[in-house]
Amino acid sequence: MMFRRVMTTVATAAAGLAACSLSLFSGERPVLTIGAASAVAVLGAVVSGWRWLASVAALTVTATVLFAAAVSSDRVTAWHLVGASALVVGLVAGLDRVERQARTPRPELIGLDPLGCRSLVPVLGVLAAAAVAVAADRPAVPSVGLVFLGLAAAVTALVLATSRS
Repeated sequence: MMFRRVMTTVATAAAGLAACSLSLFSGERPVLTIGAASAVAVLGAVVSGWRWLASVAALTVTATVLFAAAVSSDRVTAWHLVGASALVVGLVAGLDRVERQARTPRPELIGLDPLGCRSLVPVLGVLAAAAVAVAADRPAVPSVGLVFLGLAAAVTALVLATSRS
């Protein structure tokens, strides 16, 4: 049980810090500043298991990724954003598990659904983020397809927000 907790903590911290490292690709001072602040928040949330700090960490890491993409669009490619999106999903899942481990010493029955059911929602979220990142990397030409892609991403975000897991 202790080994599992240590591995969860290490994997969560690695996902968060790897997503924060996108600010290094940017190299801009404001992006580096928010990246450093989010790295501190991730480490604090992983060590303490506090829910409010985990929320701050998730918010700042997401802001780091978005800010790096907005400020340094020439250095941060769509594939960087796809990878960062997958890392943010991993960070949020890991922070949830770290919070539960810090709150209750006994195991909970949440997350005992088959692996396919548990992984469907995060996979849809990463695919939606990948589609939006690839579409954003293309030249700005208004099209119906881009509007539908945005709507699909919004629906996927709603599914993520209202999922059971």
